[in-house]
Amino acid sequence: VCNGYLGFSPEVDNLFKLDVAYKQACSAAKYGKMVAGDEKLYFYSEYYIYDMIDSYSSRFGINDMFVQKLRLLENKDEGSFNNLNLLRCYLMSERNLSVTARLLHMHRNSVIYRISKISDILGVDMDEPDVRLRLLISFKILEMINGRKFPPLHSGDSTDQ
Repeated sequence: VCNGYLGFSPEVDNLFKLDVAYKQACSAAKYGKMVAGDEKLYFYSEYYIYDMIDSYSSRFGINDMFVQKLRLLENKDEGSFNNLNLLRCYLMSERNLSVTARLLHMHRNSVIYRISKISDILGVDMDEPDVRLRLLISFKILEMINGRKFPPLHSGDSTDQ
C-alpha cells in the first residue's frame, strides 16, 4: 500500500552489535532497492558484496577496476549468445562446460572454443582463482552500474554433473 521496503541483518542475535545490524540493514535496503527493484525484503547476506564494492569505490574509481576488461566482451547484437553472458554462465556454473553448454543451448565444443577466445581477448588465465574472483566481482559491479541484477541461472542447473 505504501510501497515500503525493509532491509535485514544477520547481526540481530547480539545486542552489543545493534549499530552494525542497523548499518547492515540500511545497506541491504539501499543495494537491494538499487539492483532488485520490485522486491520488498532485502537481506544483507544477499547484498553485502555491493556494500563492499561501494566501500572500495570510495577509495578507488569503480571504473578503474577489472570491470573494464568485461566491457571488451559486450555486444548487444548477439543476444543470449554474447561472450559476456557466456563467461558469466561459465563462472557461475563453476567452470562446468556441460552445464554451461546446456544452459546456453550450445554445443560443448563451441563453449570450449569461445571460452578460449574470451581468455585471449581478456588476456587472463581462467585457471587462476584470483582471476575468476575478480571477474565475478566485476559482474557485480556491472549490476550496480546497470541498476539491475543479471538474470539467474536456472535453479539446480549449476550443480548438475
